[in-house]
Amino acid sequence: MVRELRRLAENAWRNCRWEEALTLHLQLLREFLVHSSSGASEWTADHHLALERTAYLATLFGQVEEADLLLSGCSELCRGQGL
Repeated sequence: MVRELRRLAENAWRNCRWEEALTLHLQLLREFLVHSSSGASEWTADHHLALERTAYLATLFGQVEEADLLLSGCSELCRGQGL
């Protein structure tokens, strides 16, 4: 499921379908969170990229505070990983 969501989100991003890209990136982050909370995976560069793109896309739709929260969360994840 995650692999297919990643492919669809990337495709929407590359083709400037911003609303679709935002929806798919949000779904992708949700899947990442489900897997990480169950201990199934650690956050990787792909996870961070999806989080950053979601924040960027959120600003396009006026969700600036939400984007800031996502980026703050990304910063905390990086700190937690010693980056």
